[in-house]
Amino acid sequence: MSQLPPFSLDPAGSLEVSVDVTAALITLSGELDSCSAPRIAAIAPALVARGHPDWWLDAEALTFCDGDGLAALLDLREMAARSGATVHLVGASHCVRRLVALVGLTDVLAVEPGRLRIRPLSERLRHPAGHRARPPLPA
Repeated sequence: MSQLPPFSLDPAGSLEVSVDVTAALITLSGELDSCSAPRIAAIAPALVARGHPDWWLDAEALTFCDGDGLAALLDLREMAARSGATVHLVGASHCVRRLVALVGLTDVLAVEPGRLRIRPLSERLRHPAGHRARPPLPA
């Protein structure tokens, strides 16, 4: 299975996580706080096993992120680095961008501009790299 279904990480259900292991895309929505932050590490093993060099973290739908949530994102970045991967933070919500800037970590956890556009797996299988039936999606 290339995509893990959304699942709630904390008992109150305030954080939803969707992981597309084929595209190495992690999508977070809801609240990333002291209750849900310790469980973010559960995401890494599936991506490490796939050997992706780049992990894409879409945090645009996060409505809240505290210091523990930021620490969890930094821990995820560290787990990726230990496996030779890089975490790219894309689509970060205002609360995430503000917190990263307030603590002076914009160089460590850079928020990349623009929206990430990953072609769906079904399209990638029909039109593998190098196939020119349709123009590639803009980055």
